[in-house]
Amino acid sequence: MSPTQAVTTPGPLVHLARSPGSAVVSVHIGGAMGQILTARIETLLDLP
Repeated sequence: MSPTQAVTTPGPLVHLARSPGSAVVSVHIGGAMGQILTARIETLLDLP
């Protein structure tokens, strides 16, 4: 690999889904995430 090539990993993939007529939203999050991003997502999903 040359010095100008970067090695990257895919970022998080987020899927949101809601059935017609429903107020419930389904959230699926996958992929490579660091500890900080994981903690922030957990905090966000824990809010009322």
